[in-house]
Amino acid sequence: MDCKEIILSDMYADLPLFLNRSSIRNDFADGCIIPIEDDLVLVYQKRLSGSVFPISRYRSFYIPNLYAPVPFTISTTTFPRNALEDSGIAPVQRPPLSLSGLGTIVAVIDTGIDYANVAFLNEDGTSKILAVWDQNDNTGTPPPGLPYGTLYTKQMLDTALSAPEPYTIVPTRDLPGRHGTNLAAIAAGKENINTGSRGAAPLASLLIVKLKSAKPYLKTYYGIEDSVLCYEESDLIAALKFVSSYTAAPLSILLGVGTSYGDHNGNSVLERYINRLTLRNNLSVTCAAGNEAIARHHYRGAFQSNSLEPVSVEFNVETQMPGFLMQFHGSIPNRFSLLLRSPAGEEISNISFDLDRSTTYTFIYSDTSLTIDSVISDPYSGEEAIYFNFKNPSIGIWQILVTPLEIYTPGYFDFWLPVTELLSGTVTFLNADPYITLTAPSMASNCICVSAASGTEGIPLPYSGRGYLKNGSVKPDISAPGLEIETPFGTVGGTAPAAALTCGAASLFLEWATLRERLTLVNGAEVKALFIRGAKREKSLAYPNPESGFGELDLENVFRVVG
Repeated sequence: MDCKEIILSDMYADLPLFLNRSSIRNDFADGCIIPIEDDLVLVYQKRLSGSVFPISRYRSFYIPNLYAPVPFTISTTTFPRNALEDSGIAPVQRPPLSLSGLGTIVAVIDTGIDYANVAFLNEDGTSKILAVWDQNDNTGTPPPGLPYGTLYTKQMLDTALSAPEPYTIVPTRDLPGRHGTNLAAIAAGKENINTGSRGAAPLASLLIVKLKSAKPYLKTYYGIEDSVLCYEESDLIAALKFVSSYTAAPLSILLGVGTSYGDHNGNSVLERYINRLTLRNNLSVTCAAGNEAIARHHYRGAFQSNSLEPVSVEFNVETQMPGFLMQFHGSIPNRFSLLLRSPAGEEISNISFDLDRSTTYTFIYSDTSLTIDSVISDPYSGEEAIYFNFKNPSIGIWQILVTPLEIYTPGYFDFWLPVTELLSGTVTFLNADPYITLTAPSMASNCICVSAASGTEGIPLPYSGRGYLKNGSVKPDISAPGLEIETPFGTVGGTAPAAALTCGAASLFLEWATLRERLTLVNGAEVKALFIRGAKREKSLAYPNPESGFGELDLENVFRVVG
């Protein structure tokens, strides 16, 4: 099999790894390796029959996370709010600055785009889009160095747009929910002369990646039904590689996908790669905070140093589902032991931590099976971690007793369930905690993590993901209007539209900083810092806070700060 066939085959596991390429070629001799950076590679290795991972020493650390599009809220209002005014974007679009994004690029990595929509056409009818990499379409030529999918160039798009039926010539388009199309329009849609609506950076060019659907073996592992839309970490990394190397023009990247898998400290392979990219000049990354605050998918417990009494954690499986993956993280240097009790009263006791140990249990009074992977030390945080992989979980109340074995400081522990979009049923914690509910990759330290607010009032939306990180680092960075934002297909809200607005604002700032030679060597970490400095802050509130970080996006005030 060639590399393309291997990447697409469900018989090959996908491993995003930070390793020296020369040291692993022998380990993965029968697979395929895509270099991303000197020590970052995407490995595709044949997996054992029925196995997620062929090499046990990598199992708990490098199974790719799965990400879902952060959902919209749909509004029926006929009078959408003016998010461009509320965010300070409209004032800098007007004289004297007259910023439009001209000469910059907005990259949207998502569900694709309806490229024939008028929002993405220049005045002469040609495309604003420089290229579309459709990772799902393997009928054409892929991008250099990324041997799958089809690359559709601007020339190909322009040829299609001149035909009566463009999609018969270039068949790539968005999925029915138009998630990517809406985000692209909010960030960089051309002004509509009939309605006056426009994107934040209406004259920016676009780069689009339509992400490849996750492989069946990973969906099976995570207990996700085939019909559920989700994407692999490896494909997101490849997408970032594509857009960041496509051109030297100022680039503002938008990621409107999210997951609750990971350590919630920003240490996933994807988040570490984002941090590297944002240290490059003239490149910024914006991420949605997710909509998980009131989903009841996080539990936090705590022990004082003099307490050795167990804490009871209960979660309710309300509907039948194929399965789900629940994760536990315990703070260092504390040690814990767990006991799990099913709704029928069956128990698994003495669940503790070992060096990458995996054990499968079956239950007598139900069809439930449970695989428990334990990790004595997470490779980045050093924390103890346990992954509970439920198959056919029984409906009812499950209980976990967490017992401290050694507590040297106030000892915290956390459980997370998957984001709502990756669950095929309903499962919630009975005493859930709405904080530490940001979704990856928004926890990457250098991305602009954006929560959603109401607009003029600046009130955080209740479902918007909340910080901080598990280690106490401040996230989100800022909030932005996330209610009743106008797009060509209706009025939407949520943290993904708020992030799209901020991504467009970053494009305008890069136009001023680099193309007008006002701050020519600015990188993504600096753009984030300047957006924080210029954010609106209410005198009655304390900042930073877990709902809106350091305040609300105010691009006009950012220019006051730097000017």
